[in-house]
Amino acid sequence: MKKIGTKWIVVILAVVLIISGGLMAFSMNNQNDDDKTEVETKDMVELHTWFFTSGIPNNAIVVKHDDENVTFECIVDQGQFWVYDLQQYSKHVKLKPNNTIYWHGWENGSDEIIQHAFVDIILKVEDNIIGYAVIEIIPTTPLAYMASVLKSAFFPKVQGEYQTITGEQIANIVEQIKNK
Repeated sequence: MKKIGTKWIVVILAVVLIISGGLMAFSMNNQNDDDKTEVETKDMVELHTWFFTSGIPNNAIVVKHDDENVTFECIVDQGQFWVYDLQQYSKHVKLKPNNTIYWHGWENGSDEIIQHAFVDIILKVEDNIIGYAVIEIIPTTPLAYMASVLKSAFFPKVQGEYQTITGEQIANIVEQIKNK
């Protein structure tokens, strides 16, 4: 039997390490969003006064969480939010727990009635994504809309640490919910 030289053993080990490292990096980059632990919740978002009112703000969205360090990033694709505290309209708002925004079914410069809208809500503590909610909005009459929370969930800490959820992963999760 022929002996394999030390140089060849080193070369073979280096090739094996390179291949296994590449496979590990590939599998980590292609983790399925299903690998994340999430817990559905019903009390993260409260919807109230979703009917025509006169003089009282309607279409209210209240965000709730016990931790005052949480930030809710709210984004609407159609219509816009009235942010009472800032006295302005916006399509993208950052809120603290127990704050309220009001959705309005019109776009600047357009007279068209919005037929369908989604509100995406992403919860963060610093740069860590810790949850999300998706709200669907549809008209019931030309002046009134109905909203429903399609899904709201938290990503709990695992072994005392926040789970690593990327912006791309949360965008994929939210898009899957919208397409159901």
